[in-house]
Amino acid sequence: MRAVCTSVLVLVLATAAAAQVRPVAPPEYREFTSKINGREYATWVLLPDSYTKDASRRFPVVYVIDGQLIFPLVSSIYRGMWLGKDDNLPELIIVGVDSQQVERWGALRFVNLTPTRSIKREAEVGFLNGLHSGEGPTFLRVLTEELLPDIDRRYRTSDDRTLTGFSLGGLFGAYTLFQAPNTFRRMILGSPAFYWDDTVIFKIEEKFAAARQPLHTRVFIAAGGAESQADMLEYFQRFVSVVNNRHYEGLLLESHVFDGETHMSSEAPIVARGMRVVFRESPSK
Repeated sequence: MRAVCTSVLVLVLATAAAAQVRPVAPPEYREFTSKINGREYATWVLLPDSYTKDASRRFPVVYVIDGQLIFPLVSSIYRGMWLGKDDNLPELIIVGVDSQQVERWGALRFVNLTPTRSIKREAEVGFLNGLHSGEGPTFLRVLTEELLPDIDRRYRTSDDRTLTGFSLGGLFGAYTLFQAPNTFRRMILGSPAFYWDDTVIFKIEEKFAAARQPLHTRVFIAAGGAESQADMLEYFQRFVSVVNNRHYEGLLLESHVFDGETHMSSEAPIVARGMRVVFRESPSK
């Protein structure tokens, strides 16, 4: 866990040296036990350069699901883009969140990030060892009722929040879009696992659509053209088509397929393109 963050810090320091600017401080690491579900979580918080220079200034926050794996990637790519004045990206607070249990990280992804329980998928995975999928609704409560308020108390945040997730994290992001609408102004969803539980995400979206609520969110959703799972792109394209045809009030959705990129190799270009897209302009409140 700390080794991953250290390796990314080396990249950031190298970028900073090349740009002749002050090196970025290492992320602040914290562990907490949720009062909602009793599970242990970890957060990594990377503060912008000017955070200590102006005590009155507040900053947008990017929340990164799968912090163990994705937080180092997102923070490093963003740092390089910001130093290069890429598209005038704003200074951001970046927060990674994940299970604190490193040894069970893979299994707990299927617990925390899935909106419904799928016994079929649990059997296919084979390494849950007594854990059950489908705790996404509870994890969403942990996120919105515990983590977000805590980050707002500890740091000078604005109400401009972005949620970033890949694979199961992308599935969770889409679930959050419909289950906690307008909690996040922006979302970057990479290679979402829409196959989960017989594509239950489409039932969730259909139920939300029936309520005719607005979605004041800018969403960038993307996948690799060489995804290893055959139906990944099919469900991705179906989701984009369905959501676009709803014409949700306030929703700005942009999609892209990165030709030749796999499920894992697509993560970096999705982050870079996603940052440029979602911060292109501010969605209406």
